[in-house]
Amino acid sequence: MTCEERITLALKWLAAGEPEASRILLKTVVAKPQELGSWQSGSLQSASDELPAQKLREAVRPHFQDLPAYYPLRLRLDLDAADLLASMQTCREWGAADPGALFPRAELLRLSLFAEDRSLETYAEDVGIWAARSFPAGLSRFRCNAHPPSSKLKIAYVSQTFSKLPRASLIDPVLRLHDLSRFEVYCYSTGDASTPPKAEGVLFRQASGLAAPALRALLISDGIDVAVNIDGLMDLDSLGAFALGCAPCQLALPNYFASTGLSCFQSRLAHPELEPAGSSRALYTEPLHEMRIAPYTYTPPRRSPALSPPPRLRKPTPATGRTIGCFNHALKWTPSYFALLSGLLQEDPKIRLLLHCPGLEANLERIFRANFGDRPEIQARVRCVTSLCHWDHLDLHNQVDFLLDTYPLHGATTTLESLWMGKPVLTLAGAGIRSNFSAFAMREIGLTDFIARTPAEFAALALRFAREGVIPSPAEVRDRFAASCFMDYKGWVRGLEGWYTESFQQSQELVACR
Repeated sequence: MTCEERITLALKWLAAGEPEASRILLKTVVAKPQELGSWQSGSLQSASDELPAQKLREAVRPHFQDLPAYYPLRLRLDLDAADLLASMQTCREWGAADPGALFPRAELLRLSLFAEDRSLETYAEDVGIWAARSFPAGLSRFRCNAHPPSSKLKIAYVSQTFSKLPRASLIDPVLRLHDLSRFEVYCYSTGDASTPPKAEGVLFRQASGLAAPALRALLISDGIDVAVNIDGLMDLDSLGAFALGCAPCQLALPNYFASTGLSCFQSRLAHPELEPAGSSRALYTEPLHEMRIAPYTYTPPRRSPALSPPPRLRKPTPATGRTIGCFNHALKWTPSYFALLSGLLQEDPKIRLLLHCPGLEANLERIFRANFGDRPEIQARVRCVTSLCHWDHLDLHNQVDFLLDTYPLHGATTTLESLWMGKPVLTLAGAGIRSNFSAFAMREIGLTDFIARTPAEFAALALRFAREGVIPSPAEVRDRFAASCFMDYKGWVRGLEGWYTESFQQSQELVACR
């Protein structure tokens, strides 16, 4: 749905006496300045026949005041824990008749992964309800067709984009290293019309704007054997195509950090250390295929800033302490995380914070007052950077000593970028891939001292490393990371190919047994 279509639907709900549903949808609209301009300038006049235009404007305007360019940050500022819980309850009670409700429900489910007071068990229950109402066809397991044994296996990767991070980093080695003598590789881009990455022998299909049935028909017409879902609930059109059955064998990569609630996938890739047996595995509707390969890889940009010592070592003074970086998506900053940052600043007057928080320009003052108080001596040691190009974002790592990970939702691309730039990430390990990714990365490079098991240990380790704890040099961290599974591209692609081949053979055996 476009921005205007979602707003139109919200206004119709408002006219029908459903203000709560309308409010949630308005808050989950993907609102960018260029999109807002189109409907604010006149299309509101015809958005709904049930309410006068002036009343519509009055109803909509409060939801879009000072809206940052990146919409999830507005959600984080406006939806506190109690509001989110109430919204999720409303989400459960909505009927399934209106297909336009798919987007706000899915968006709220994704938001619940960020909330520290929402368990994975609760998410699993909610996503199960959502999937049963939204994609009932996706509750059946397999749809298999016969396949000529002599032909190459046709693999399809389906995602919103293949040219932007983090998907570009994930897909680049796949496109370069697939064995084209055994596989035909297709990429279906459902949301990004920009130029795809160049890869010899790979066929790109522009599927932007295609609804689920049309996307399914396109994959079937191409004769796809193994369809690989990358985005989970982040791309509902492709998820709908998988629910309807777009290939004999359907698999899911762990790019989305939780279950989709659907049973139409033959399996989902899982590392045994990220999803240990007996913990969060029962919360997936997708069978987990255990492989000791990275959940996905990291491909550095062709040009990266040079590594340099942290500022404390470049310009040492008695009053200079270590600088802690917080570069994760601001949507992941929970009240407990802010409390930890505030506590570190109050505990040691030498500690400094460097926050990279794009999109928060209009709300920085309010955030500071709410989380760091009105104490100028503390605020003076907090520096916020709100908008940077990717090169400058990477170069920002040279100004910190180490990074402090968020919880319960860990960093992913942010963590891998930090390790590439030579900075260790202090993290709090939890259950499931959402709260275990950074811990897995630190174990993989042998820096287990940066993994906490409890919130109290997390705070103690943060204070220790901010004062005198031994931190490896940037060159050592990068060398460890370069030798890890995250940059073992050939091993990763060979592992995926083995998974694809084995899964497709299993699907054909099921057909033969029927």
